[in-house]
Order: sequence, then C-alpha cells, then structure tokens
Amino acid sequence: MKHFDNSFYTIKQTADLFSVSTKTISRLIHSGELPCVRVGRCVRLPLKQLQEWVEKNTFYSEDMHLTCSNYPNCDTEGCGER
Repeated sequence: MKHFDNSFYTIKQTADLFSVSTKTISRLIHSGELPCVRVGRCVRLPLKQLQEWVEKNTFYSEDMHLTCSNYPNCDTEGCGER
C-alpha cells in the first residue's frame, strides 16, 4: 500500500495560503480547475497537486527574459534567471 504524507490542506488553509477567500477556493474546486480529494463530505487539497497547479497557472511577462544571461536564446518559459 502506498504511504501518504500529511501534506493535505483544508479549503480554509488553502485560502489562507493564497490570501484569497474560501469562496474563491470552493469555486475553483467546483469548476474542476483546482484538484482536490474528497473523503466523505470533507475536501482536502494535496500539496503536490497545489504546487503543480501553481506552476501551470503562473505566467511571466516577456520582460523577465531580458534579465536572463541566455537572452535572447533562452527557451525556458518565464525563467527570469532563477
């Protein structure tokens, strides 16, 4: 059986993490945009999927590449020279 770590957040904890309302998180869950796990009536948001969701939904302006030492040959999306 696979071992689960304790990296699950409630809707309230997730809202606090993103500094948004619980309604916003609930809307994202109900629209299917934000991944969650349901255990009975309880909703939990796995940290790993939250991190992947943030990466997928993070957008950088083209100006971020201007600071990159590989610019204009940088092909890393939103690198901003991390």
